[in-house]
Amino acid sequence: MKKLNKIAACLLLAVAIAGCGAENDADETSVILARIGDKAITAEDFTRRAELAVRPPYCQNTTATDKRIILNSLIAEKLMALEAAKNDTLAGNENLRLYLQGRREQTMREVLFTNIALKKVHLDSSTLETAFRFAGRTYRVAYYTLADSLLAAQAAAAARTNPESFESLFDSDGAPGEVPQREIAWNTPAHDAVHSALFSGDPGMGQVIGPLQIATNRYALLKILDWRELPARTETEKQRRRREIIRDLQQRRAQQIYRQHVADIMRGKRLQFVPDTFRKLVEIVGPHYLKTFAERRKAIYRQFWQDSTYSEATNALRTDLDAIMDEPLLSVDGTTWSVGDFARHLKIHPLVFRKRDMAKTEFAEQYRLAIADMVQDLYVTREAYKKGYDRAPEVRRTEAMWRDNLYFVFQRNALLQTLARQGMADADELQHRFDAYVDSLQHAYSDRIEINPSPLDSIRITARGMFVVQQNVPFPTVVPSFPAITTKQRLDYGKILKK
Repeated sequence: MKKLNKIAACLLLAVAIAGCGAENDADETSVILARIGDKAITAEDFTRRAELAVRPPYCQNTTATDKRIILNSLIAEKLMALEAAKNDTLAGNENLRLYLQGRREQTMREVLFTNIALKKVHLDSSTLETAFRFAGRTYRVAYYTLADSLLAAQAAAAARTNPESFESLFDSDGAPGEVPQREIAWNTPAHDAVHSALFSGDPGMGQVIGPLQIATNRYALLKILDWRELPARTETEKQRRRREIIRDLQQRRAQQIYRQHVADIMRGKRLQFVPDTFRKLVEIVGPHYLKTFAERRKAIYRQFWQDSTYSEATNALRTDLDAIMDEPLLSVDGTTWSVGDFARHLKIHPLVFRKRDMAKTEFAEQYRLAIADMVQDLYVTREAYKKGYDRAPEVRRTEAMWRDNLYFVFQRNALLQTLARQGMADADELQHRFDAYVDSLQHAYSDRIEINPSPLDSIRITARGMFVVQQNVPFPTVVPSFPAITTKQRLDYGKILKK
């Protein structure tokens, strides 16, 4: 039963996260700002951690003082990670180990995408000029979808002959009513076929477009109602728009290449569910997945460190999961997965739902699709391992960044618990003790610290607080939260980094 409880925790962690050589392996071209033992902080690391997470108020600006505090904070994170690594609790924490495996494998898939798809995209000048001409438009369209290709073709032909009949042909699979409308700009999420039809040509007012296949047995018809134009007037606006167009077209073309590559990998593979077990699992986890995204996020760190409040809130769910852990859930290309096997995979790859907001009646189908996508990523990851991408510098750096941050969080929480037991609650006094603790680590590790502060002057950062996430990936947060631990700016410890 104890083993089942641990396995059940995999599913609980997945509920929380869904929705939601040298370690750093700096390459020869990296500008290194600091070394702490075998850990490195590069200029790129500095910029990403400063720009892609919200910084505390005391280093939120862009002055030289702010940048020195940021570097001090990143060095302190590494030092506290080294201290935390001495604790056997972390070495045996399976939740943490599998989480880091998941972070590593997500980055490996990104490297695979770059190498087999993004690098193969070449945009000709004609494509770019056409896109630049129409990218400032925001179309207002009426649309509907049909499940039958022949019916869709007939409806499109009739609407082209008499555009006024478009509305009367609308039945949305037997549900008559007002034809839906929406606005579509260049950067509006839309199917590639829809985006291409609107922005790679010059559709006229009232023109009927389609049928466009947007999914299996799903065809869209669009009618252009009107559009408004936002031209790029200044040279700066034109350059910005051109950069956005190039980036977006590269991504769209790369996604097409990647989807075909994945389809080739999955050709002949079969995924089959055991209906009775799948139904039981949906009934157990559905209410928890359907909680708000914010509620799920709160459980991430609590699960890592076995917080008692997390356990109390999930005991009933764990008990229900324990009862079906050994039951067969699905077979993947002839290999059977029990619920327990599935739970372990969820720790490495939390589910990514194609729809974030869904009705209760939609959950079972969306859960099935999310599992299918997870299995697909499993096969893609295997190819990435075969290509040796687990040893790619960006993969090693990403895994080390998340490991060091989680070790830092563990050590900071331990320090806070110690101070709380001493009755310390005043914010200023706590910060004073934090600074003193970091000072002690700087002294203790002084012979292992090398600092190169000169490049800080040329590094540009903004004063905007941002929390950046990726879409449609198991682990959406791009970088860890900023390590708010010290307010000191002086870099008067360690040695000067030898270039």
